[in-house]
Amino acid sequence: MKKLLRILVVAVLPILLLGVGCSNQEKSTDNTQTKSSSVANQTATIKVFDRTNNKVLGNKKVSFKKGESVLAALKKSYRVTESKGFVSAINGVEQDDQAGAYWTFTVNGQDATKGAGEIQLAPKDKVVFKLSTYEK
Repeated sequence: MKKLLRILVVAVLPILLLGVGCSNQEKSTDNTQTKSSSVANQTATIKVFDRTNNKVLGNKKVSFKKGESVLAALKKSYRVTESKGFVSAINGVEQDDQAGAYWTFTVNGQDATKGAGEIQLAPKDKVVFKLSTYEK
């Protein structure tokens, strides 16, 4: 009787341990997929327009993480030169202080009042960067 009980315990115990281990692994995978999909669902559109040459330099959908700045998202899809959170060149097109040409941007049609490094993106934002000339 003791021998039968011992065989039963030895046979059943590994199966139980295997089952518990697999169920925890599945939960972990589900959590990872949920986190990944919530990050992947956050997208914004960033359009870059050179008004001085009347040319669209790009119009791209960008994925971003919660709390990410406009500047960080811009850098994912374009070559950007910046200083202190302000954009000075996009894809090699530089602003020109002497000519009065500067990079400005809007978020959902509203002029930005801060630098691109200070403004956080929200899902489905539409950001438009424009190289515009201003008279001195």
